[in-house]
Amino acid sequence: MAEDGSFDPRRRVLGAVALVTAAVVFLPMVFKAPRAVAPGDDVLTVVRDGSGLRTQWHPASAPVAPVQAPAPGAVAPRQVRAAAPRPPMAPVRPPAVAPPSAWLVQVGAYVNASDAIAFADRLKTQGFRVHMHLTPLAHGHGIVVTIGPYDRTAAGAAVRRVVRLDHVRGLVEPGPG
Repeated sequence: MAEDGSFDPRRRVLGAVALVTAAVVFLPMVFKAPRAVAPGDDVLTVVRDGSGLRTQWHPASAPVAPVQAPAPGAVAPRQVRAAAPRPPMAPVRPPAVAPPSAWLVQVGAYVNASDAIAFADRLKTQGFRVHMHLTPLAHGHGIVVTIGPYDRTAAGAAVRRVVRLDHVRGLVEPGPG
């Protein structure tokens, strides 16, 4: 019924079209069964238990142990087909690393990008060379704000200057180069 109490067929038709569209899009997602694991597939088994999530990788060449029924109240494990087989990894020896000649001072880590940009702009007006980069977090990404590069003694002086100007104690870390 329209606002004045009369019947409006256009609203009914639009509502029906919206419901049919939603059903056509979402119902196949709900009722689609996962593809069975075939011989030669890599398998990643994910099990949720009291301590959290556990994963186990089964390459195509290794037999997959049958998954046991979950305990009451636990979520059933899922087996996911891998996109491509993993090549075997050769043992890696850590390279000989010379002490860094460049140092950065980490002065902030932010989840909110606008806060990181505002702080970086304030540091730039104070004469610092500011760098920002994304870092992965548990639920998304964070932004790390650093200043530099410096040599080791200049990095210590930069830490003292940031403390004096912004009351932020920076962390000196090795930089690129």
